[in-house]
Amino acid sequence: MNRYRTSQALILAAFGLGAFFLASMARLNDAAPPELKGSISGAYYLAWRLGMSVAAVAVEALSARLHPGAGFVVFAGLLAVQACVAGRR
Repeated sequence: MNRYRTSQALILAAFGLGAFFLASMARLNDAAPPELKGSISGAYYLAWRLGMSVAAVAVEALSARLHPGAGFVVFAGLLAVQACVAGRR
């Protein structure tokens, strides 16, 4: 895959990831009891941000150890698994 197509795929994934974050936060907020909405939203946001930070470090370590594109392949695979799991519900 050339760099142009890789860039297109990553841009598309970034838009999808951003849309997923907002949609999942709205869904969680709708499902949460009124007295726990703030706590649940805060915990979800914290988990999301920690995941993004840890994932960035893990991708960098994986790319440095194996191949520069290895982290992106793993990330794409995880997104595919997530899409399959979400599609079954």
